[in-house]
Amino acid sequence: AAAAVAAVAGDAPGPVLAVVPSPADLGPWAEDLAGFGVRPAVFPAHDTWPPAADRGRISEQTSQRLRVLQQLLADPPKLVLAPFAAVSQSVPPRADLASRGKRLAVGEQTDPDDLARWLVDNGYKRVEAVEYPGEFGRRGGILDLYPPDQPDPLRLEFFGDELESIRTFSAATQRSLDGKNTVVILPVGGSGEAGPLQ
Repeated sequence: AAAAVAAVAGDAPGPVLAVVPSPADLGPWAEDLAGFGVRPAVFPAHDTWPPAADRGRISEQTSQRLRVLQQLLADPPKLVLAPFAAVSQSVPPRADLASRGKRLAVGEQTDPDDLARWLVDNGYKRVEAVEYPGEFGRRGGILDLYPPDQPDPLRLEFFGDELESIRTFSAATQRSLDGKNTVVILPVGGSGEAGPLQ
């Protein structure tokens, strides 16, 4: 079955959605597909519906689901692998993902105080050191934040109101990873999932 799905995904003009019976099938299927040269984007299911809140933290499933939805909008993968429960659980409407985020670009004028207020107004929690999605912190001209759809937090460096650089960094080591020219910051308070998967 994985060979057939890999062949269809290789020839399809757009993304292919492969639905497996349960979350336990994701690992074996992803391994089989990788053996045929296809690495799927995995769209997980929440363990419970509606998703349980974990002391105000965003669950890994929510983060991963938002990452895949953002991928589908920007740079669609060839194949999305999901358990049946994942496609029956609702997601934010496409228009919300496109319109409710805040776009930032290197070289543009962005008041860091205004950005910090926007983050608070949109559900982010201010902390000393960013560790989890939905957190942000500020030290002088550096603003760290962890958007809910990003695999790693972001470090924004400002010179006055000019955004000089956007880099991902490791929450564990604080070491810089990759540079970015633009990024769209999704709200945390608005990342609750609603509406059917299209």
